[in-house]
Amino acid sequence: MAEHHRLKGILNRPIRGGDGKIYRQVFEINKDFIIFDIILLLATLLAGLGVMLVQLQARDRELALYQVLGMMRSQVILLVIAEGLMIGLAGGCLAV
Repeated sequence: MAEHHRLKGILNRPIRGGDGKIYRQVFEINKDFIIFDIILLLATLLAGLGVMLVQLQARDRELALYQVLGMMRSQVILLVIAEGLMIGLAGGCLAV
C-alpha cells in the first residue's frame, strides 16, 4: 500500500520544467488502456456466447432426447449451464 502512495506521489510531481505534462500523458495513456480492456472484454464475451450458441444448435437433437427421456426443461438448461461452467473453469485454469 505504501508503495502505491509513493508511486502516486512520484507520478504527481512534474519533471523539471514539465509543469505536469508527463502526469497528464500517463493519465491519458491509462485511460486509453482502460477503454481497450473494456473492448477486449466485450469481444471475448461475444465470442464465448457465439461458441455456446453454436454448440447448443449442434446438440439440439441430444437435448431433445434428454427431454423425451424425462428430463424437465429446467434440468436440461441447468445441465448446459453446468457444462459451460466446467469448460470455462478448465479453460481458465489452463490459461493461468
